[in-house]
This record gives sequence, C-alpha cells and structure tokens, in this order.
Amino acid sequence: MQIVVVGLAAWRAASLLSKEDGPFRVFAIVRECIGIRQMTELNELAKLWACVWCMSVWTALAFWGLWYISPVIPGIFAAMTIPIMVERWARP
Repeated sequence: MQIVVVGLAAWRAASLLSKEDGPFRVFAIVRECIGIRQMTELNELAKLWACVWCMSVWTALAFWGLWYISPVIPGIFAAMTIPIMVERWARP
C-alpha cells in the first residue's frame, strides 16, 4: 500500500512541477525562474525539471521520506491523483 500511495503522490507532484500551471500559475512561475520559458535551449536544471520521468525520481524520494515523517502528506497527493486518473479514463 505504501508503494502505491508514494507512487501516486510522486507522479502528481512531478506532473505539477514539470507540466502544469497550478493555482495562480505558481508552478509556471517556478519553471520560469529556473529557465523554462520555452522548451528550447534549456540549462541542465531545466532539462531535469521539464521531464516528468526525471522529476518523478526526485519526488518519489521526497515522498518516501515524507511517508516516515507523516503519511498524511503523500496520502493527500495520492488522493489528488485519483480524480485525474478517473477523468482521463472516462474521457480519453
């Protein structure tokens, strides 16, 4: 169960950080600050940040550590993932 929760939470956080704007464009602003304005000529940090697969390595490690501090935080992120998955499956 822990692996599923941490995995879902890691995917959600990686997706937010690398692809989504978020509320008040907060994640878009963070990406702009590290150099991701357009997907051309990215610096090394921006290359890692722009890839959901690359970012998921770091978010999974972070959520694995958070699980031992408090499983509530990974649980919330995992719960945020489920409606998105259902929506994508229901409306492909």
